[in-house]
Amino acid sequence: MAPFHSFFLLSLLPLGLSIMGVDAAWVKTIKGLVVIAAVAYDLLSKKKKG
Repeated sequence: MAPFHSFFLLSLLPLGLSIMGVDAAWVKTIKGLVVIAAVAYDLLSKKKKG
């Protein structure tokens, strides 16, 4: 994912979750899981290429 798209995803995710009434602790947890998943995906995709 391009850095520009990542910025918007990580900026809008907490906003959407807070609008839905999700607790702030869960918002941070979900945001962290999204970052971990993105890093894992990036590492796995680079490993397959070379």
